[in-house]
Amino acid sequence: LLRRLEFLNARRRARGEPPLAAGVGIHSGPVVAGPIGSPELLQYSYIGDTVNTASRIQGLTRSLGRTLLVSGATLERAGGAARFGAEAVGEVKLRGRAAAVPVWAVGA
Repeated sequence: LLRRLEFLNARRRARGEPPLAAGVGIHSGPVVAGPIGSPELLQYSYIGDTVNTASRIQGLTRSLGRTLLVSGATLERAGGAARFGAEAVGEVKLRGRAAAVPVWAVGA
């Protein structure tokens, strides 16, 4: 997604258009996924603490000036900080969570 955005922004700059920005937050854990709603308005969705935590991590991208943030749980599952050149952001207190969550920045 982020590589594709870089490609798109290069084309936008060439046309004199402003670049687009995106922030990505990733957390790993159990989710409930499936069609949710009433028969009149049924949508496929994901819900649960894992989804909420990922959303709150994503919300940090702008204030931290980072494009991709991941939780410590995700980084551990993916092979560790050294594998991705991740930089520790620190333990972050997120709304709705009793304990702080370790957050890491991946990439530039």
